[in-house]
Amino acid sequence: QEPTDLDATYQLGNFLAWEERYDEAIHIYQAILISDPKYEEAEIGIAQVLAWKGEQQTAQERYEAILTKNSKSFGANRGLGFLSLWANDFAKSIAYFEKALKINPEDITSLKGISRAYLGKGDRRRADEYLTQAQIVEFKKTSWPIRLAIFGGFSLLVLTLFLLFRSRAISHKKALLKQEVKIIR
Repeated sequence: QEPTDLDATYQLGNFLAWEERYDEAIHIYQAILISDPKYEEAEIGIAQVLAWKGEQQTAQERYEAILTKNSKSFGANRGLGFLSLWANDFAKSIAYFEKALKINPEDITSLKGISRAYLGKGDRRRADEYLTQAQIVEFKKTSWPIRLAIFGGFSLLVLTLFLLFRSRAISHKKALLKQEVKIIR
């Protein structure tokens, strides 16, 4: 599917949100919703920015409104997972993250969020399972040159050391041969 002008505008809203220009981001997301009231990502963007601004109650209401329209909204479930986590309601947080992960099982942010929720609940084993899963997904999404550098680094080190010692051994043999040739002459 080709990106639209709304998609580009949405990315601008995201940029502004990450730059902590919250009011501008909300304005952009609202403009998108005027053009297309069904553009769910803009609704989620507003809720997320409100949460970042510290307006958790308003953010929660917005996420819940999204879920009434679309109970399988990944962004709303993940957002409510974090709001519940920040409120130390770990059981609720886990429930929301589980819904989000059913929709997108390889979302690293949700995997780390549910890991923190299990840790807060005192279930270290489950926390470690989800954190490990997040690390596996991160590794799979990493480009092959970086993976090679990470895991190939040890092999490369061993190969380098082998070649270094081999070249020194050859140099040593050549030096011995030169000494023998001098002795023979």
